[in-house]
Amino acid sequence: MKLNADHFKSRASRKRSVTPSSKDSITGWLDVLTSMLPLSEPQRSQVRDEIEDHLRSRVDDLLITGMSEPEAVRVAVGELGETAELAQLITSAHQRTTPRRRIMNTALIITAIAGMSIGGYSLTTESNNTNGSNNTMVASAGMAGISSSAIADEFQRDEPKHSFDIENANLREILREIADEFNRTIEFSVDARRGELGVSLDNCFSSMLGNYSFVQAIDGFKTVFAEESNAYKLIVTDQNILVQSFDEFRRSQIVNIIYATPSWIGGTTERQNYAESLEELLKVKHDLSYASIRVVDQAIIVAAPPEIHAELGKLAAELDAIIQQRREQQSVEWKAEEQRMKQRAEQREAEFQIAVDQLQHELDAARKDLLVIKQKVRVVENKIQSARNVFRSQAPDKELQASQEIDLVSQHSVLDELNLELDEAQERYTYLRNALLSSQYAQLFDVLE
Repeated sequence: MKLNADHFKSRASRKRSVTPSSKDSITGWLDVLTSMLPLSEPQRSQVRDEIEDHLRSRVDDLLITGMSEPEAVRVAVGELGETAELAQLITSAHQRTTPRRRIMNTALIITAIAGMSIGGYSLTTESNNTNGSNNTMVASAGMAGISSSAIADEFQRDEPKHSFDIENANLREILREIADEFNRTIEFSVDARRGELGVSLDNCFSSMLGNYSFVQAIDGFKTVFAEESNAYKLIVTDQNILVQSFDEFRRSQIVNIIYATPSWIGGTTERQNYAESLEELLKVKHDLSYASIRVVDQAIIVAAPPEIHAELGKLAAELDAIIQQRREQQSVEWKAEEQRMKQRAEQREAEFQIAVDQLQHELDAARKDLLVIKQKVRVVENKIQSARNVFRSQAPDKELQASQEIDLVSQHSVLDELNLELDEAQERYTYLRNALLSSQYAQLFDVLE
């Protein structure tokens, strides 16, 4: 099925057989669609008129089949697909095209999408390129839309061409001629007028002969005067051509953003170290010639192109995640250490109590031993005293006296041994008592501390 301008003109000019009684649904949908188009107001108006004509015609056709008006409007709008996708395709169709082609481009998109939704046929558009070969664009039934790149390629072949007959002119003059031929304004930045870039544009000469579309003319200019080797940027829009040095271009992209330092950073030194760390990490992947990172009080001010900010945000988020993870890990470790310390304290307390109980037990045993020995000492002492009394009261008898003296000596010997045991028992008892008192005081001091 061939599609051309005449097809759309006849479609737009045919007489409607039925006029819908309500236009609110279509009007509202068109308001949403056109608001999404980054085009000038006249361009939006032209696009709106073409789409509205198509929708009204389609609603007429559906009303003839007996469909109700609300249902016909819903079907007609639904056949065009998602609003955002349609807006993207229309915007692509308006890039690098002349005003004469834009309405036709929009009509081609609308009819292609609606045709795929309704009839399920293949849409083929053919045209001959400069080499004589055929280029074909096919959209099969059931697709959500046509590739914007395919549409752009199709329209590029239909772009108007202008004949150029420029010989031995400087590049500034050639660029002005291209802008004039294709109805665009041209602007040279300060560097392009007065700097090294301006000198190069004035002193570099070339020729431009033959027929060129706008895209071909711009590409040809860039071939002669390469952007990378000459450190400049050529920024092209539908209405304007801007020539900037690469330095001006990069500076125009700089965005200033103030970032709050993370809550886990302490004083000024830590904030400075944080900013320097981010800068060192960014240097690995990016040229920071057009970036500045400074710490001001509790904020970090970054002046840089958008890609630097994107990388900076990702680094900061990853760093925050790592710090948070480390903090959570430390919290777990601290809790585990506190638990271990508590267990060790409980164990020490239990061991201490066992030692105190053992000490008390030994002290009690030492006290009993001491009392027993003292009792024995008193018994022996009483025996010795009784023997002395008997010895004094009896008549002198040498043999009896000798026997009593031997008995006294024996009792004194026993007494001496008991006194030694008593001294040892007394010392042990005193040691154990002091040790027990010391342990009790030590426990008391631990509690007070």
